[in-house]
Amino acid sequence: MRTIAVTMCLLLSAPIWGQLPAPGPERAKQLDAILTHWESAMTQVKSLEASCERTTEDKVFKTKDIYKGTVKFLKGSAPGLTSGASLYLVNSANPKTYEYIVLSGSVFYEVSPSTQEIRVHELPQPKDGQNVENNLIGLLFGMKAAQAKVRYNIDLEHTDAHYYYLRIEAKSPNDKADFNKAQLVLNRTTYLPRQLNFEQVNGNKVTLDLPSIQTPAPNVLPADFMQPNVPGFKLNRIPATPPPNKVRSSGS
Repeated sequence: MRTIAVTMCLLLSAPIWGQLPAPGPERAKQLDAILTHWESAMTQVKSLEASCERTTEDKVFKTKDIYKGTVKFLKGSAPGLTSGASLYLVNSANPKTYEYIVLSGSVFYEVSPSTQEIRVHELPQPKDGQNVENNLIGLLFGMKAAQAKVRYNIDLEHTDAHYYYLRIEAKSPNDKADFNKAQLVLNRTTYLPRQLNFEQVNGNKVTLDLPSIQTPAPNVLPADFMQPNVPGFKLNRIPATPPPNKVRSSGS
């Protein structure tokens, strides 16, 4: 597994784990350093395969669903070749129930066993200087540090001997439609993601845990991010939703 080299400067300047500067310039400086190293780590990732466990706690019914599987990521290796990501999870209590999603460029495939269809979501093109528009995938696999700071309110909650814990709050209505607040946990040595926790708008709590990551991952190939082929499933194409028009003030 590839590890990200930590410079001597960072090692000397890092605070004792568990202790944080009070909110202010020093704490903001430390957060900027963490985000910069996170971006650098993900920039160096060309391919990745990780074991994944997702736990969803239902606020109303007081139930807990656990899905286990694999997440894959492959960065485009040349101009014009887009990056891809996929997630395949199986319900621990019912192996016949699974979730399978594939992100390939501007298309997001969602396999729905319950309706026996493959939903093809067309995604809006990212703006210049952005790489991954989908927020939750971007938080894990490719959002630039500057982009993340503009898009979210981010703070360093705490650290321990192994991880940094970042609190993330959505700013825009589009992001708030997906989650209220989130916590991104980064490995202190590699700056790769270990866990993403977020609260949905309905109050349900979701934990996406990545206990093991292999990178580079030689078994991850471009074919893994093509349109899924499930016999008997029909295609359902869903066009991209255009961004809402800005409301102009009466004086404009």
